[in-house]
Amino acid sequence: MLFRHPDVIFIRLFIVSCFKPKRRRTDDSYKMKTATGRTTGDVASGKYACAVVMLLSVLCLVPVVQARSLTDNHFFASGVVSWHSRDGMIDFGDGRVQHFERKLLRTQGITVGKNFVLPFGLRVAVPLFLEFGAVQEGTVEGLLLSDGSMPPSMIYMSVMYHVGCQPLVEFPFRLSDGAWGFGAIGGGCHFVALFEEERDPDRNRKLTSEGDPYLEDSRRLSASAAAGAGMEFLVGKRLVFSIRYLFRFWKPVQRQTVRDLFPLTMPYSEWFFTHGISAGFLFAGGR
Repeated sequence: MLFRHPDVIFIRLFIVSCFKPKRRRTDDSYKMKTATGRTTGDVASGKYACAVVMLLSVLCLVPVVQARSLTDNHFFASGVVSWHSRDGMIDFGDGRVQHFERKLLRTQGITVGKNFVLPFGLRVAVPLFLEFGAVQEGTVEGLLLSDGSMPPSMIYMSVMYHVGCQPLVEFPFRLSDGAWGFGAIGGGCHFVALFEEERDPDRNRKLTSEGDPYLEDSRRLSASAAAGAGMEFLVGKRLVFSIRYLFRFWKPVQRQTVRDLFPLTMPYSEWFFTHGISAGFLFAGGR
C-alpha cells in the first residue's frame, strides 16, 4: 500500500508536526520586528510553509518512483560500441576560431560496474569503460621516411584508447512482469589517448617516424555530461539481460598543433558527441 510505504509515513508525520498547534506567547516579544520588517511569527510561519510545500512535492513523486527494480544492487558487464562525432577547432588567439569536421570515429570495448540503491526508488550505476578504436584520416603520397625509403603511398590513422568512469543516476520504472525500463543522467571522468600513426596500405604495417611533426598526439583527462535510457529483462532467477543507449558530451582532445602552420603552433581541441549502445547482463552478488 502506498500510504504504508516508509518514506510516505515519515513525510506524513513531519507534515502533521508542522501543523500541530503551538502555544502563543502573551508578551509583546512574539511580535518583535526582524531586520526585514516582518514579525518573528511571520518568519516562523514562512519556514513551516516552505517545509510543507517541499515535502508535499516529494510526496507527489513517491507513487511514481516507489517501485524497485530487480537489479538495484546487481553487478553488470556489457559489450559497448560507440560512435564519436568530432568537432575540431583551432584557436588563433585573437577571437578567430576555425572549425574542422573530423571523420566519424568508432570504438568498441567493455563496461563493468555495479548498481547501488538510492532513496525514493532511484539507484546509481557506477560503470568503468574500456574502449579502443581507429579511423583512417587520409592518404599521403610520395613521403620520404626517416630510413630513406619512399613507399608509393601511406595512410595515416587516428587511434583512440579510452578508460573512464561514468556514474549515472537512474530512474527505473516497471513495464511488465520481468521487464523494466529506466532513464539515466550523470557525468564522468575519462582518460583518453588519441594519436596518429602511419601505415603501409600494401603490407598493413605501422611506419614509424620519430619526431615527425605531421603526426599529432593528445593524452588527457576529460570530464563529461551524459544521459541515456535502457531496458532490462529477467532471463533467470539471478540473471537479467540489459540493453541501453547513452549520449555523452565531452572534450577528450586538447593539444598544440603545427599541421599546415609550421613552424607556428596553435591550440587545437576536439569536442565529441558520442552515441553508445551497450548490451550485457546483470547478476546478483553473493549466494
